Amino acid sequence: MSRFNILLSQATEGPWIKLPGHTRMADGQNLPVSRIVSRKTLAFVAETHPIGPGDAEQVQARANAELLAKSHAMARLLEEALAVFDVEFERDLEISGGDFLEWFSNWRARVKQLAETR
Repeated sequence: MSRFNILLSQATEGPWIKLPGHTRMADGQNLPVSRIVSRKTLAFVAETHPIGPGDAEQVQARANAELLAKSHAMARLLEEALAVFDVEFERDLEISGGDFLEWFSNWRARVKQLAETR
């Protein structure tokens, strides 16, 4: 079992999504945040917020939240890539080019879909 598989089995159930929110600061101001939660259970995973008040910090915080929200699905895709044809790679056995190309084409489409989803 790979380290990814162990971590995925221990982590909050995925997929994860990003939800907008606010956190009340000690001085009473509301700080805009992005909350990362499980889509299935809404269990809390993480929260991101901008470090400063500028537009660049807001963009950076949103990008961090989006990457974090997608990390569970990305880890699953990486685990799949490590596991496919594992025996053949480990034992230096022949792999059908057609079978590998079919798998890769399907896997690439799912990676692309994840990368393009907001």
